[in-house]
Amino acid sequence: MKRISSTYRHFLTLVALLFTSISYAQVGVTGINVQEPKALLHVEPLDNVNPETGAGILIPSVTQFSLVNPGAAQYGMLVFRSEATGSGFEGFYYWDNPNTTWEYIVTEKITELDLNKSSAYGTAFETNIVSGNTNYVKVPFEVVESPKASYFIDANGDLNIGQTGEYYISFTGGVNKPNTGENIAEGITTAVFLNGTINANLVSNTVFPAVLNNSRSVTFAISSSVTLQAGDKISLRTRRVSATQLGTLTVNSPFTLIVSYLD
Repeated sequence: MKRISSTYRHFLTLVALLFTSISYAQVGVTGINVQEPKALLHVEPLDNVNPETGAGILIPSVTQFSLVNPGAAQYGMLVFRSEATGSGFEGFYYWDNPNTTWEYIVTEKITELDLNKSSAYGTAFETNIVSGNTNYVKVPFEVVESPKASYFIDANGDLNIGQTGEYYISFTGGVNKPNTGENIAEGITTAVFLNGTINANLVSNTVFPAVLNNSRSVTFAISSSVTLQAGDKISLRTRRVSATQLGTLTVNSPFTLIVSYLD
C-alpha cells in the first residue's frame, strides 16, 4: 500500500474543515470548539473544567466614546468601557439609538450610584492670580467621574458635556490669600463659563475679610438649573475685583463641579 505523505494528510484535513464550515454556514450557525452549534455563534472553551487563559469573547474596549454618534444600524452595539481612574463606572455599554445615548448595563456594584450625575474637580489655577491681575483665571479640571464616557475633560481642562438636556449644576471651592500686611477687605468672584462665556446665573461673589497680618480664605457656592447641549464646554474661573490688592491667590479647597442630568 502506498503511504500518504504528511503534506497530503494536512491537505485532506483542511478540506474536511472547510466542508464542515460550509455546512455550518448553510444552516446559519457557526461553532468554535463545538461540533453542533446551538446558536448563530456558539463558543466553547477547549476545557470546561480547566479553561485556557483566553477562553471567552473579548468585546472592544474604549476609554472614551466617539464624538460622532453611531446610527440606527449600530442599535444594540456593545462595547466595554475601561476606566483608569477607578470611578466605578467601568463596564459594558450598548448604543441606544432611539435615545441617541450609550446606556450602561447596570450591575450590582453601581446600584447605589446616581447614573445621571457627573462630577469633575481641579486643584490649582492655570496661572497664578498675582497682585494687580483682575482677569478671570481658569481652574482646569483634572479628574471627571461619570457613568457616561461621553463626558470628558479635553486638552484645555474643560468639561465636555455628552448629552443635550436640562441640568442642575452645583459648585463649591475655596481660595486662599496670604498674609500681605494689609488690613483691607478684597472682593473676589468665581463663575461658571459655558463655551468660554460667563453665565450670569452661575456667579458667586464674596470678600476676603480685613484681617491684619494673617492669611485669609473664602469659599464659593453656586447652584442653578441650565440647559446644555451635547458638546458644550464648562470651565470654572476666578478673578480678584481690585487691581491694587497684594498677594498671590491660590486654591485651598478643590473646585468641584457636579452636573446632574434632569431631562
